[in-house]
Amino acid sequence: MYVSVRRYQIGAGSIDGLAHRLEEEFAPAISQEPGFLGYLAIDAGDGSVETVSVFVDAASAHRSDELAADYVAEYLSEFEPTRTGVTGGDVLASRVTPAMLDAAHRWRAQRVRTRRESRPSPVLVVGATGRTGRQIVDRLLERHIPVHALVRDAARGRAVLPMTCRQFVGDLRRPETLAAAMDGVSAMIVATSGGAGHDNSPVVVDYFGTEHLMKNAVAEGVGLVVFVSSIYASRPDIYQDVEPTSLGWKARAEEVVRASGVPYCIVRAGWLTEGPGGEALALSQGDVAEGHLTRADLADVCARLLALEDARGKTFEVVAARGDEGRPLESAVNDLEPDRVASAAARLPA
Repeated sequence: MYVSVRRYQIGAGSIDGLAHRLEEEFAPAISQEPGFLGYLAIDAGDGSVETVSVFVDAASAHRSDELAADYVAEYLSEFEPTRTGVTGGDVLASRVTPAMLDAAHRWRAQRVRTRRESRPSPVLVVGATGRTGRQIVDRLLERHIPVHALVRDAARGRAVLPMTCRQFVGDLRRPETLAAAMDGVSAMIVATSGGAGHDNSPVVVDYFGTEHLMKNAVAEGVGLVVFVSSIYASRPDIYQDVEPTSLGWKARAEEVVRASGVPYCIVRAGWLTEGPGGEALALSQGDVAEGHLTRADLADVCARLLALEDARGKTFEVVAARGDEGRPLESAVNDLEPDRVASAAARLPA
């Protein structure tokens, strides 16, 4: 057994906050490394945190030191941490005494109780590894909102998503795989899209996949669904550059969301483009919009809608504004009309 001990002196924030982030975000990631045996954080009592990683061999412990340095630099800069020491060896295993373990456990239990009272509930992102989904995950984490990421491929999820989000392997085509990701979440953002091939077609992913999602959302008590759709969804035959059936199944999926009884808002995004975002936005209703929207701006809209009560029960288009027609999202949403089916949908059986 090989133990690596790292000490961090912080210049801002709280010791409890730093330890919580290390245990709740870094520890689950490092636990996936080969040779991992255990991890704990200890209040060193002098404005610093001491972390102990236990591995079966020295090489794995050294690798954990590299991962820790990368994680602290990228995700914990707000604490202004300084790593004041890294030591390790077989002899250090004796430092992990029962008293130390008990102290670490009691300190962690106290932090968990405090966090449960103040931390926002997680938000599930469906389609998290997609080009839009990844940016939605980033926007939520920037707002310190815990994220559950639904991924079909665990390896891809580890490769493209931050280690600070909690990943769940699930498949929209298999409804029995979806419930675990919804456990404890307050809301769900759906940013999926069907593709080529029958098994991944719009009818399978966009329509039946949405049916599976919404049935699970009802069963798990999800409080809000932000559903990403597309302009021209209700008039697919007009736009010839996109397969009409693809847009048509988006419209059918919208109907599933409205009829579920779960509070919702449906965002019909303009034609998606890459770019830094930050453009003025134009909102409309009736599927009359034409224009583009960066994925960055769509991700920002989805994250902000979680806090806008006036957006619930509404379907609307969002595109980049032309000229001076742009308006702040909050005031534009307030002026939108609720869907006519909103009140009826709330009475539908689950």
